[in-house]
Amino acid sequence: MSSSLPTSRTPSRNAVVKRQKIRKGTFSCWECKHRKIRCVPNPASSVVCTSCHSRGLVCIGQEFPDPDNVRNDAETRIDHLESMVTEVIQQRTISGARPQDCWPASKRSIGEGRWPSQQLLAIPLYTESSMAGLSGHLHSIFPRLSTIDQIIRYSGPLKLAVHVLYLTKKQYSASNNKSSDREEQTITLSSPTDHPIKFARKLIQLALCLQQLNAASVAELSRLQLGGPVHDIMRHYANAVSRYVTSQDDLVNCLEGLEVLMLEALFKLNEGSTRAAWLLFRRCIAIAQMLGYPNSRSLPEQRLWFCFILADRTLSLMLGLPFVVVDDEFVNERLIVVSSPAQKLDCWHVLIMGRIIARNLRIQRRRRSPQNQGGQTNGIEEYQETQSIDAELKKVARLVPSSWWNYKDLDNSLSEVEMAERTAIILAQMHHHFLVVILHQTYLLWDAATYNETYCKSAVLYASREMLSRFLALRKFHVGPTYRGLDNKALISSITLLVVHLQGHEFGAANMFEHQRPRDLALIDQIIKSLEKISVLYNDKSSKSYAQMLKELMKVEDDAAHGANYSITIEDDNHEMAKEEGRMALPIAYFGTISVTHVSLASTRLANRIPEYYENENHFSGQSTLTSGSDPFQYLLESSGDSDFTAAGAHEALNLSPLIDFGMPELNEVEDMSEFNSSSNIFQFSS
Repeated sequence: MSSSLPTSRTPSRNAVVKRQKIRKGTFSCWECKHRKIRCVPNPASSVVCTSCHSRGLVCIGQEFPDPDNVRNDAETRIDHLESMVTEVIQQRTISGARPQDCWPASKRSIGEGRWPSQQLLAIPLYTESSMAGLSGHLHSIFPRLSTIDQIIRYSGPLKLAVHVLYLTKKQYSASNNKSSDREEQTITLSSPTDHPIKFARKLIQLALCLQQLNAASVAELSRLQLGGPVHDIMRHYANAVSRYVTSQDDLVNCLEGLEVLMLEALFKLNEGSTRAAWLLFRRCIAIAQMLGYPNSRSLPEQRLWFCFILADRTLSLMLGLPFVVVDDEFVNERLIVVSSPAQKLDCWHVLIMGRIIARNLRIQRRRRSPQNQGGQTNGIEEYQETQSIDAELKKVARLVPSSWWNYKDLDNSLSEVEMAERTAIILAQMHHHFLVVILHQTYLLWDAATYNETYCKSAVLYASREMLSRFLALRKFHVGPTYRGLDNKALISSITLLVVHLQGHEFGAANMFEHQRPRDLALIDQIIKSLEKISVLYNDKSSKSYAQMLKELMKVEDDAAHGANYSITIEDDNHEMAKEEGRMALPIAYFGTISVTHVSLASTRLANRIPEYYENENHFSGQSTLTSGSDPFQYLLESSGDSDFTAAGAHEALNLSPLIDFGMPELNEVEDMSEFNSSSNIFQFSS
């Protein structure tokens, strides 16, 4: 009896409402017909009339079925119940059978799992009529097709990044031809009855294109009838995707849905909403795990899963949080498959970031332990792990050809393929150097008895310079919010440089980094100008605050170079610090806040005492009482007997938040996409 339920109402379900033919050259929607008013096309959109636009209604033309001729609610609920019963019967009677995809757009859904509890999740919560209404509403949000083409054209060399999921290398090469470029990169809209996930993907792609526009392109597009300012329209598209599609689990429990979720996370990162992006990627990981992606042999699913792991570890490192996927076997397997240096570095960086996060968490627990009242961390095990990670970074650098580390400038003469390849190389190099910075800066101010202070400072100085020089090369061409994560990297590397020089001034004439100081200050000055340019062009508050912070820290460093004394201390997150004049607070992930405070000294400046240190004959004979890793400050205190002199905070921890951009590896590509080696890092933001 139950088996006859689905067929008993088949005539009602398949009934087709006879529609009146519309005269050629005219347009009329069902809403205006029911209201018995004239349907006037909206000049700002080719898919919604003026009446529906003003009322915020879905505009469906009469060439499509009338949405009001749907079955009543009782009949709909009965049909939904029948479909649920049918699903349960199929699960019990068909051994090993796989249910159909929950939506036509899905290649794989949660319902394709091995367990019945997973299969029940595949039952759609939307009825046919509500799905059609949702699709029609999303369809009405799009601007004219000609406007869409203009948006893609003005979005610059990185417009291909939006389509990297779906293009082969041949299509990339064909994009050098301007005619094929226009044809392939135009987003075409299908009927309003298509699946909502298709419209959501195109909407978020348009939002990303608008987000990466330069100031000149924004001015050009403002002349078009978009219905409002470019930035408002951009957010309107993204909010529509979030409100109507990605917030519904039953719409994103498939490959296409996860891609839309990921693109929304990229949009949030470019906006500076790092925590929101982190939450979206955690959702992606949870859904992908239920879909069985960690053990999948499908290339698109493997690439998507790797992207989620990369994003989670990068953002967790940024926010001072643990990462969620601890199994590295998938990344190790991927190392065997990928071929390009940039792709291999991505895999190694995922593994290394996991080790750095684990080390930071152990140091965090040690610092907050009740047995560690002083807040210090003299953990030998943690430093041994740091040395091991450092050796791993050196090994990784040797795995790629030495010529690969030479980066080339970007300019408009490059084709889009060449631009993408060079950009991917520079980004991979930046990430590598930045990992060196965040690995060693943790130990800059801690007790040097358990580590090599000179080595750590030399490593972070070199890596910071390499990172910043590549940042300037990239930002010289890519000016916009798309690479916001790079600004965070530049901030942290610049602060690290300044803190090392700030420490060096305590040694006066014995400052071993003094000769490098002019070059470093000139480099940071260029970073400030780049950040200020971005803040002016895009009214970006984050870039403005970064530039202001670096200016203040440069003043502190200059003041210290002319004789002033500053103490550098670190406070836990729960420590309340009063706001004082002459004090800077720098929040850092995992460890709290670094405080740089001006200290008034009544005693003689340290620079006057440095000759005493060099006059010690044991020092020059190699028999210095200062053992390897010892502190010259302690020697000066003991030799001078001056109890007024203090080196406050000289051995506190420094680990500035690694705000890293992360890339979107090649996703949902065809099987031969592996030929295009640079696609893994086309999207960079923060990460």
